[in-house]
Amino acid sequence: MKRSKALSLAVVLLGLPSSASANAAELDLATKNCLDAISNADNRFEGRDAAMPYADKIVAIATEELAVGNIDGVLKRLNEDGATCVSYVRQINDVLKFYPELGDFYTTTAAQAQLELARKAVLEERKKEMELQAAARIAEQDAKQKALEIEVNARVFSACAQLANRDPLKAFTNELCVRSFKANGLPE
Repeated sequence: MKRSKALSLAVVLLGLPSSASANAAELDLATKNCLDAISNADNRFEGRDAAMPYADKIVAIATEELAVGNIDGVLKRLNEDGATCVSYVRQINDVLKFYPELGDFYTTTAAQAQLELARKAVLEERKKEMELQAAARIAEQDAKQKALEIEVNARVFSACAQLANRDPLKAFTNELCVRSFKANGLPE
């Protein structure tokens, strides 16, 4: 009872979701128990059989955490000991290895290929995001430039219209005013 209360308090103080801390504790315990079962066995087969439930628990936790996208959290706790234990129990340590970030067993080459594909997908997504941001910035700059041009044209036309009212000869012989009148029409 006291331990549960202390764990809940630690979870609140650390700001961790209780399921993540519970999974982390379960993962640590399963890894320790798996290694203990292997090292305390009289032979390889006995060790494998004794460690199998713990290895299954390790895989279940890693798969659950992967499903909710918690690669940076509990999955980082699945260290080399946990992956080695699972691989040993599954009797595939020379051929396949458990990769928690992929949530499955792979050969080293296949895992590297899968990780590279995932890395490329992330980079491609970042590139698309950056391109969208750049396009948005360009569109915003273009809109500001267009608004500025409209304001300048309006002010030039207004100034030329005032000049045309005071001194039509100067207004109609001024190149800037003539272009403004051609673009916007004659002043009233």
